Amino acid sequence: MSAPSPQFRDFVLDQLPDGIGLGRFFSGLDLRRDGVQFAMLMGNRLYLRCDAALREDLLAEGGEVFSYTTKKGRVQVARYVSVPEDLLEAPERLSELTERALAVGRAAERKKRAKKSRKKPA
Repeated sequence: MSAPSPQFRDFVLDQLPDGIGLGRFFSGLDLRRDGVQFAMLMGNRLYLRCDAALREDLLAEGGEVFSYTTKKGRVQVARYVSVPEDLLEAPERLSELTERALAVGRAAERKKRAKKSRKKPA
């Protein structure tokens, strides 16, 4: 995978609400709001962080599970599904999907914090 083009990055950010931060994420970029990672840009594709329900919805609309190739073969990362191109130009639907992805990211952060707090000695 490669980094998104500056034009694609800017286009996606223009479609999303204000307050989205970007950071390096492997060879692409991650998208965060309030410190919570909810999406990534890899190549010229937007992938949302998914739970089972969001994954099912995106796949039904033409999205694809994020995957990459290693020496051992193809690896699929079901946690991320691409947003179909036509939805990138449907602001209301894209907003709904990104809010759902943000909720998935927040739930993952809560789970991670709870796991860390259980590991701390009393």
